[in-house]
Amino acid sequence: MMRDMAGERRTAGNGLPARGVRRGKKVAEVLAREIVKDAQRRELPAGTRLPAESEMVERFGVGRGSLREALRLLEVQGLLTIRPGPGGGPILNAVSSRDFGRMSTLFFMAEGATYQEVIDARLPMTAMMARLAAERQPEEVEEILLATIEETRKGVDLEHQAWALHASEFYVQLGGCCGNRIIALFCAALMNIYLEHLPAMRFDNEHRENIVRVQTRIAKAIGAGKAATAERITLEHLMRFAEEVRDANPTFLDDVVDWE
Repeated sequence: MMRDMAGERRTAGNGLPARGVRRGKKVAEVLAREIVKDAQRRELPAGTRLPAESEMVERFGVGRGSLREALRLLEVQGLLTIRPGPGGGPILNAVSSRDFGRMSTLFFMAEGATYQEVIDARLPMTAMMARLAAERQPEEVEEILLATIEETRKGVDLEHQAWALHASEFYVQLGGCCGNRIIALFCAALMNIYLEHLPAMRFDNEHRENIVRVQTRIAKAIGAGKAATAERITLEHLMRFAEEVRDANPTFLDDVVDWE
């Protein structure tokens, strides 16, 4: 049973208990939250097609206009895709740090925040991920990170920007192993923001080999459970990279973040 927007109790169309949206916020916003929470409760995987519009209207006790607006809100945030035509409809997406970062860029731009501030925020958070990973299951984390580094090493002949994105996968995996999904999501989003806007940089073979060596040192320190060492090496390495970015593109880091 659930209440519709008039306050009457209603039964979900599929016969299952369902919760109506609560008053206070705009109906579409509350409904968008309820759709996400419902998907979480039912542990629906990415790629799942949500029920037909008529079923969702009945399930949540709202009008079609509010439902469509709620779905559009979730599509803008990247949490689902609305496919047209037969067999289409709203499809759940996996949570993406890239979509989270794109959403954030609007607020960063409105605030006048610069790419330097993006990097400054990312550095200590990424170093924290290394420390947290070393405090959890270090041997398993080391194995995952070394496998990622090996893939980076195999891509030594990639074009410069493609290789940079390839090498950044180390930090994505580090986030997945740190045990804090919020820190991992923020760090990956911040990394995506400046890497996707960063003007072209050249990474010669010596530079690439050095990054592989440093990432290996971080992985080994994590594997040994040396949390403070892993944190320090990570921070020092990323600070050097930030300096290299400024040397190669003196004005870039002072630019205001651009909304994608």
